[in-house]
Amino acid sequence: MFNKEIYRAYDIRGIVPDEFTAEEGYHIGRAYAQYTGAKKVVVARDMRPTGDEIEPELIRGLTEGGVDVIRVGLATSPLFYFAVHKLRAEGGLMVTASHNPGVYNGVKMTRQ
Repeated sequence: MFNKEIYRAYDIRGIVPDEFTAEEGYHIGRAYAQYTGAKKVVVARDMRPTGDEIEPELIRGLTEGGVDVIRVGLATSPLFYFAVHKLRAEGGLMVTASHNPGVYNGVKMTRQ
């Protein structure tokens, strides 16, 4: 299920599972790996329960794309960005829907 409406300039967000699924997380991981060519990235997540399903699929997509994943677990956005910098990763992905209500989830991405 591809829903172009969940893709925005700086992140991806949608209602789980109607607009955003763990399968979509897998495809995002594969696409990030292919598009960026990154070899080492940080993955984090916020406290949303649906992150338990999405994060492993995101990681699977990344690793199948040849990326070495450093999983930092539950984190705030500032901690996520700090980890990308401190761990000298080539980028990072965080499973989060930021300030949106709990029925949403998604992914925010960064480079070095």
